[in-house]
Amino acid sequence: MNWINDFLNRIITYRLLQYLLHVLIAVATILSFFGILPYVWWHILVTMMILIVASYISNNILAKTLNVHPNLESQYITAEILTLILGPSDPLQNWMFLVLVAVTAMASKYAFAIRKRHLFNPAAIGAVAGALILGQGATWWVGSIYLLPVVVVGGLLLVHKSRWYHLVIAFLISYFSLLVIFGLVDKTPIQDILLGLRITLLNTSIIFFTFIMLPEPLTAPSRRQNRIIYAVLIAVIMVGTQRYLPQIYYNLEFALVVGNLIAFAMSPNFKLKLKLKEKSYFARNSLALEFSPEHPVNFVPGQYMQFLLPQKKADNRGTRRYFSIASSPTEKNIIIATKLPEEPSTFKQELQNLNRDQIMLAFSLDGDFVLPKNEKIPLVFIAGGIGITPFRSMIKYLIDNNQKRDIVLFYSNKDFDEVGFTELLDEAEEKIGLKTVYVLTGKKPANWTGRTGFLNSKIISEDVSNYENRLFYLSGPDPMVRAYEKMLKDMGINRNQIMTDYFPGYE
Repeated sequence: MNWINDFLNRIITYRLLQYLLHVLIAVATILSFFGILPYVWWHILVTMMILIVASYISNNILAKTLNVHPNLESQYITAEILTLILGPSDPLQNWMFLVLVAVTAMASKYAFAIRKRHLFNPAAIGAVAGALILGQGATWWVGSIYLLPVVVVGGLLLVHKSRWYHLVIAFLISYFSLLVIFGLVDKTPIQDILLGLRITLLNTSIIFFTFIMLPEPLTAPSRRQNRIIYAVLIAVIMVGTQRYLPQIYYNLEFALVVGNLIAFAMSPNFKLKLKLKEKSYFARNSLALEFSPEHPVNFVPGQYMQFLLPQKKADNRGTRRYFSIASSPTEKNIIIATKLPEEPSTFKQELQNLNRDQIMLAFSLDGDFVLPKNEKIPLVFIAGGIGITPFRSMIKYLIDNNQKRDIVLFYSNKDFDEVGFTELLDEAEEKIGLKTVYVLTGKKPANWTGRTGFLNSKIISEDVSNYENRLFYLSGPDPMVRAYEKMLKDMGINRNQIMTDYFPGYE
């Protein structure tokens, strides 16, 4: 399992999705060529080319007209998703429909947007528009038993990277439970209900919808609880329209579009421009950037956002990255911090070279790695290296609100010059009673008074009173978080006492 996590940590979610779509289209083309799938192989490729060209041209014209930077990754992903759900009939006869759907999908990102956040999944709204305007809906031909293994494996990788299992599981349980309930209400024989479930699961597009389209981060709500509600509601809408509004033959995409509106009502998450105000190194190879947002950002300490920084030649990590917000809601500006490896990605190179007043986009505010509402719950923070950033936000927030909590912070680094934010931690010790235990895993300086070696159960039991009753927060590189989570479970700490800070692409 570790090698899968290592692979996923080296690739951004959007790029992983692109690769999956490439593979699906390639496999479908090959199977059609050999007559295994009942389609003309070149119809698939020409359909894809028409959709890509129409998406590219329309997206760039709209972006230039509105003076915004076009999202190249998004337009290609939308075109390839549409390739897999439209047709594949003869594209030379069907080109007007394909162009309409592609243009509508791209236009929806600008026409149906509030403060730079588009409301609808572009592929879904494009397919709905095709059905309403030309009476030609999506066929969802990707729902084939021959393509199912690729969809399942690729979909599981995507969900594992985002850790959105809760969304997928909530939808599938709700959807199939409703099918069973309505089957029983209609007095359908049990064997027929089970057969229907098997056919739905193995021979339709529901798996592609669930793994590929439903978890689209820009149109899904933030926070775990909201996403579970969102998934259940989409299942209800889907089964409800199938049963009571059969004339809506574009059922899947319709349910998703309606769900997108619900998601926006639940968490109106906007895009915003950030203007760089200050850049500094707070520890060795650790860069902090302070941005002035175009409008105030309403976030909770410990949350993260996705940041977009275009590059001419981006590597496999892409043009986007998730960062914890290191600043507190009590501060005017937004601060992010990152570790710069010896061979940084193209994104981090661009970040490192940003000049004052340059712009970066931020969006998709999310995360449940936040302080408990009950101020009396004792806490333990465990930070590894750059994992200190969400704790910096929490601690600054507590200081500014003069809120004292029983907190022990273990701050682990390899060398002393990698330790950052010490002035803030000293202030927190004085004003709110924070106890910080510094841990060095490498060579210690002569006057070192902190802990040495890797953090272990002995150190925790010695430095934390009544640790069995505390809530533990773990933040840092994914391998470290997984190792410490196992250690805590071995110490008898219950799983619901452990909060882990994870977001896609942590490096």
